[in-house]
Amino acid sequence: MQNSSKKTSVSILFVTILKAIGTALGVVVAVGVANLFGASAATDAFFLARRIILNISVAVERAFQMLQVPPMVELLRQQGLPAMKRVLNRQRVIVFGVSAVMTCLAFIYAQNLMAIFAPGFNADQTTAGVYYLRIMLLTLPITAVTGLTGAALNAIHVFSLPVAARLVPRLLIVMALFLVPLGFGLEVLSWAAVMGTLAMGTIFAIAIHRAFSIVNLSSPVLSEPSRSVFTRKRVVAMLIAQFHVLGASWIDMGFASLTGPGGVAILEFGQRLVNLAPGLVTSSVVMVYYTEFATALAAGETERFRSLMRQSLRTTLFMVLPLSVGLILFSREIVQILLEHGSFDTEASRRTQQIVAILGPILPLNALLGTLSAAIFADARLPHIRIVLVSAVLAVAVRVTIDLAYIETLGVIAVPIAAFAGMIVLVFVTYASLTLWIGAPIKLSESKPFIALALATFGSAATMWALRKGMIDGSEHRIWMAVDIALAAAAGLLVYLLLAAALHLPEVGIVRRRFVKLSERILKNRGPR
Repeated sequence: MQNSSKKTSVSILFVTILKAIGTALGVVVAVGVANLFGASAATDAFFLARRIILNISVAVERAFQMLQVPPMVELLRQQGLPAMKRVLNRQRVIVFGVSAVMTCLAFIYAQNLMAIFAPGFNADQTTAGVYYLRIMLLTLPITAVTGLTGAALNAIHVFSLPVAARLVPRLLIVMALFLVPLGFGLEVLSWAAVMGTLAMGTIFAIAIHRAFSIVNLSSPVLSEPSRSVFTRKRVVAMLIAQFHVLGASWIDMGFASLTGPGGVAILEFGQRLVNLAPGLVTSSVVMVYYTEFATALAAGETERFRSLMRQSLRTTLFMVLPLSVGLILFSREIVQILLEHGSFDTEASRRTQQIVAILGPILPLNALLGTLSAAIFADARLPHIRIVLVSAVLAVAVRVTIDLAYIETLGVIAVPIAAFAGMIVLVFVTYASLTLWIGAPIKLSESKPFIALALATFGSAATMWALRKGMIDGSEHRIWMAVDIALAAAAGLLVYLLLAAALHLPEVGIVRRRFVKLSERILKNRGPR
């Protein structure tokens, strides 16, 4: 059990580092577009098309992660790796064929799709959006196959390769930004995404081939009878959940398109900055722990499943809470440093700052929801459709109601407010559902580490706030502002870790051991020559 926990922690660490690189590349893209093109009608069209494709890609990846990892783990236990390889090869052909047909239909009806997703766009914006959308639609069949392949790699506990491969499209888009001063427009970024996705697909093909070659194909097969891992209702619930993720994002973009030129781009810039944390942490932790959930439940280890769920909740909150506080406190300075120059004007910067500050508190909610959702889908005993449908309907209703009530008076700022309210509903209903069906995920006797997290976060926030008032408020130069933020954030993080250690939070020990081992390895490699 202890050895498994260490392996899980190491996997999360490596995946998080890789996702950090990917998130940084995403921020570089946002900063580059903001400075080169500003928040304009053209960037609205590009970001809306890009958001549609990214949402579908992420939803497909998550769906395959949820749908395929548990049955692949079970298949591996029952029939071994050769059977899993045969099933995967057959499924990849089917997935590519279906996604290619859907892509063709979307290409034909791109004009209609743009009218639905961006009702506030004018004729020029719609034309540009359709153009960018049709270019980036070419990536969908490849991302569908890589999503399935990534699930197979996760099922055999290969976590880093899929994340590393997904860095390639963003890397090529960053490289394409250097072509813009030479006279190329936003379309060069769209084609860079296509080329990067082709390269990513090649890497995935090589990675799965090598994984099947390296892993022992003659692994022992259990003599237990095979059992059904998924029911039809469970699959429907997962699809509903993914449709809700897509729908919520498209609702946000649709309402943002009604706020005038630049609204969609400003929302995208703010969300990109805020998504630093969940992109780095939540998906990394959930990706690894979901496989562990499925493995524990497949072996009938219910108590281990509950223990893993608490560990996942604690780990995500431990990593996300200080990031959330930092984004809220330093939202103005972060936007000024990264975006407020070039073609990005002061008004766009002001509205982006507000979006970052509003979305900051969503990060711990998103962290909680990631683990709770993974736990629900990993457990075959739960009424998945009922839980997912109720939470999704209530969340969307709250989101749309707030958008309709305040979009005219608050403009694009109403969108993140509505998103925050919808996330609160999602977390509340999901937690209440788990409590009703399997008991409280965190019992009163198990709440001490979470109280320690809250106290450490409060101490960190107080430290960063005090330093911000004393150091940053009078600073105007971007370089010194960045230095002050780095110093304040470092001091806040130090206080956070010291308080967490004093309160005996387990995650501090894990982090300390990993850094000690890493330091020892570095010193060993730099030994006497």
